[in-house]
Amino acid sequence: MSQPRAIYNDAVLPAMRGKIRADADLSIVNWFQVGGKAEWLFKPEDTDDLAYFMAHRPADMAVTVLGVGSNLLVRDGGIDGVVIRLGRSFAECRAQGDRIVVGAGCLNSNMTLFSCEQGIGGARVFKRYSGLHRRRAHHECRGVWQGDERRAGRGGAGG
Repeated sequence: MSQPRAIYNDAVLPAMRGKIRADADLSIVNWFQVGGKAEWLFKPEDTDDLAYFMAHRPADMAVTVLGVGSNLLVRDGGIDGVVIRLGRSFAECRAQGDRIVVGAGCLNSNMTLFSCEQGIGGARVFKRYSGLHRRRAHHECRGVWQGDERRAGRGGAGG
């Protein structure tokens, strides 16, 4: 995949507000910094931009969606079609009762800190991260974290 396929040129792709690049190096958008190129890389400006692109893209164009590229391995041969990378405008965290609604562009550490600030989630949130992330969240959320995982979070039951 050294050149983008001719069928997917700028004239065929819909006009978007976000950024779109042909033959984009994916090693610069993932945390392990490995892998090949995307035929196209699209970074939508917001949900309206993404919805417009999806409605107007060529019907046979393959779509791969990335969040922020953490814990992602990209094969050296690259990815055909369009890779959609969801950035800051997709990083929302909001409380909905005793749950958190998280955008695909939100970092896990930001979601963890948000859950602490809101008093939501309990210990199960912390158990999913490496020791470093868990210690950071523990340190920054001392007001919610009470030393006993069973007592952390809303309702005192931990999760």
